Amino acid sequence: MKLKEYNSIREKYFGKEVKVTLFGNQEYIGTFYGKSHSFLTWVGNTAVYVKDIKNIELYHDNRIYKYVMVSYNDVYSSKDYAYKTTWKDIHVGDEVLVDCNGDNEEAEVTEIKYCRRYDAPWEPEKTKPIIHILDSDYYYNYADDEEDDGILVEERYDYNEIRYCPKCKDTKLIPIEYGYPSYQLLEKADRGEVYLGGCTVSPFDPCFYCKKCHIKYY
Repeated sequence: MKLKEYNSIREKYFGKEVKVTLFGNQEYIGTFYGKSHSFLTWVGNTAVYVKDIKNIELYHDNRIYKYVMVSYNDVYSSKDYAYKTTWKDIHVGDEVLVDCNGDNEEAEVTEIKYCRRYDAPWEPEKTKPIIHILDSDYYYNYADDEEDDGILVEERYDYNEIRYCPKCKDTKLIPIEYGYPSYQLLEKADRGEVYLGGCTVSPFDPCFYCKKCHIKYY
């Protein structure tokens, strides 16, 4: 798009929710903050070169997004960070597991917001989801085994809650079992009823496995 054409587009769409399509077919959705006499424009939090714009159109998104604001130990900042969630049973004060720059990080929920796209703290497509609500009773309970002085990991999931793989949609997830396997557990693994996760156990280990996609889920 030429700058002269862009200036007329800017007057029409400035401050409105738009979908911008580039010549490379990338699409960006957000509030249009186009600047005049500039080769860069902004769609939400994304900077776009004017010359790369193929099309701009109004975008109507009436969905409500559930955002969770969390705080965690960050040496660079003391601000709260936004994550998305579809968890219903989540409250202020809960401890959650989040992705912080590629690493799993424990955080505390400080606020829960229900937002539309225009007033969301961050673009929905770029906002990471909450990985899990941390609950020591749900994740692991340790019990002494009097026979071999080992540590057993009790049930960390409800079999009735096992769902189908979010990626391939048609494969039922199987539970991941941790710890030294018994003979019966090895037979279940051979039949494809469980996946053996190894002997090292932590609160952040995934609980389910897709045999088709080979992906582990929390």
